[in-house]
Amino acid sequence: RVPIGEGKVTLLQVMGSWCPNCLDESSFFNELSDFDNLNIYALAFEKNKDRLRSLNSIKRIESYLGLKYPILFAGKAQKSEVERLLPISNFISYPTYLLFDKKGDLVEIHAGFSGPATKGYSKFTSEFRSKIQSLTSHSHGQ
Repeated sequence: RVPIGEGKVTLLQVMGSWCPNCLDESSFFNELSDFDNLNIYALAFEKNKDRLRSLNSIKRIESYLGLKYPILFAGKAQKSEVERLLPISNFISYPTYLLFDKKGDLVEIHAGFSGPATKGYSKFTSEFRSKIQSLTSHSHGQ
């Protein structure tokens, strides 16, 4: 179980070790992990039917990216699995993130990620950093 709320902003990433855009998003989220009052968790939905292989793939990704936040094995990469575990009624794509404020209220769900080689990357990352800065500030949500 992932703690949501409890006085910290929570960023929940829905991803898979097999998804290139998920890895780009993970690298960006890793940069955000130094924000005070922010917890980041990744939930990996894997395509491999073998649980041990899935766990090994997750460990490789954590190590390769030097992640400062955990990737938790969440199940098979199936829409029904994601929708069963999370407050998403129509799951569209990997990666998807869910952003919760300090009280645990859902602030945003966002599907997809445009990596560093794309036109929208700088604008998105700048705006998202500002959003995290605002949500994690001591005056916000207290």
